[in-house]
Amino acid sequence: AWGVRGTRFSASVVDLLRGDEAEVRIIREIAEKGQGRQLTIVLSAEKGNVGRKAVDAFRESLMGSDPANRVWKAGSTSLTGPGQVLFQNRYNWLLPRWLDTHYPDWRQNPPGTEAITRTVADELDTTLDSPDAFAVQSMIPDDPFLLLDSVKGLEALVPNVTAGKTILWVEQTDSPFTEAGQSELFLSLERALKKAQLEQRGLQMEYTGVAAFAQASKEGIKGEIERLNLLGILLVLVLSIVVLRSILDVARIGAVVASSILVAATTVIVVYPSVQIIALVIGSILTGVAVDYAYHLILRERNGLSERAVRKAVITGSLSSAAGFIILM
Repeated sequence: AWGVRGTRFSASVVDLLRGDEAEVRIIREIAEKGQGRQLTIVLSAEKGNVGRKAVDAFRESLMGSDPANRVWKAGSTSLTGPGQVLFQNRYNWLLPRWLDTHYPDWRQNPPGTEAITRTVADELDTTLDSPDAFAVQSMIPDDPFLLLDSVKGLEALVPNVTAGKTILWVEQTDSPFTEAGQSELFLSLERALKKAQLEQRGLQMEYTGVAAFAQASKEGIKGEIERLNLLGILLVLVLSIVVLRSILDVARIGAVVASSILVAATTVIVVYPSVQIIALVIGSILTGVAVDYAYHLILRERNGLSERAVRKAVITGSLSSAAGFIILM
C-alpha cells in the first residue's frame, strides 16, 4: 500500500520504447509533444456535402468542452507545425540514417569532409537531372543533404477535402496517454456529433490520432492481463483438484500462489516508481513456478520427505529461480 501511492502505472506503448536511436527519438518527440495531441476528424454526409451549420455546431460543441483546446478546418497548411519541428531537428533525426546508408561503418570509421562533400555533390547532380528537381531546388541551400526529401509519405498526411466530406483537426488539451486525453475526449466527440446531427441528419464521423491508438492499446493490454492471469489461476485450480484430490493440499498450493504473486507485485511496485502494466503479465509465469515447487514438495512429503530436505529444496529452488528472474530486471 505504501508503494502504490507513489507508483505511476502506465499503459502507454511509448513507455516501452528504449534506446537512443533516431527513430525512437522521433516517435517520442511526436507522441509526447504538440503533434501527438492532434486528431483528424472526418465528417461525411449520406447525400451531398456537409452543411456549414452542422460543422459550426460540431466545432462549437467541442470548443465548449475541456478536452479540446483548438478546433479548425484542415487545409494545405495543416502540417506546417510538425514540418517545422522536423526541419529544425533534421540533422539530429535524419542525418544518422543518411550516414548509415552511405557509410555503414561511420560510427567506427568516420568519413572525411571530402568524401561527404563528393557524395552530396553526386546526389545533388542526380536530383537536379530528375523530373522532381523543380520541387526541391528551392530548399537545397538549407538542406543540401536532401534529408527532408528522404522522408517518404508526408504527402499522405495532408488532408484532401473530397466531395461530401469535411476534415477538421482537433488539438486536445491533455496528453493522449492520460485518461482525460482518451475517454473524456471521445465522449466530447460523440456529444459534438449529436449536436451536428441536429443540424444535418445522417451525419457520420470518423477520427484518428495518437489518442485513439493509445486507448486501443491500453484496452488490449488490460484485457490480455485479465485473461492470462484468470485463465492461469483457473487451470492451476482444476489441475490441483484433479491430481492431488485433497482440499487441504489445494489450499496449501493456493496460499503459495497468492503469496508469491503478492511478493512479486510488491517488490516491483516498491522498487520502480513507474510500472508498465504489461509487466504484470509476469504474474502468470510466477504462478507456474510456484505451483511447480508446491507439487514437487507436497508429493515428496507424502512419501516421508524430512523437514530438513523440504527446507533445503525450498531455499535452493528459490535462489535458482531468483537468479533466473533477475535477468528480467
